[in-house]
Amino acid sequence: MKSLDKISILVLNNEGYPQKYITYEHEIDNDEEGNEEEYTLAKELYKYKDSKIIKISVRGYIQNSISQIVIDRDYNMVYDLSDHLSEIFCQDNNLAGSQLSITKIFSESD
Repeated sequence: MKSLDKISILVLNNEGYPQKYITYEHEIDNDEEGNEEEYTLAKELYKYKDSKIIKISVRGYIQNSISQIVIDRDYNMVYDLSDHLSEIFCQDNNLAGSQLSITKIFSESD
């Protein structure tokens, strides 16, 4: 028997850049305790300024038989004066108590 495990849709804007990416994934983990099914649904929205990507917003969830994990994360890009990508920050919006967590995940100088 064959099954479809992942579906992805990429929507481009008028300039041909990615505007929206939607993915649905179904995974079966065969572990010692039996089969564990996991479903992931995620949407990425891309924001541009002067043809440069400045933000990717990721929203969605991961669902298994035990719990559901909500995905609510933003990636913000910083460019130097020469328009080269210099830093990327990850902002996790899903923390309890409305605490904002911002982590630098890329730096050209590191």
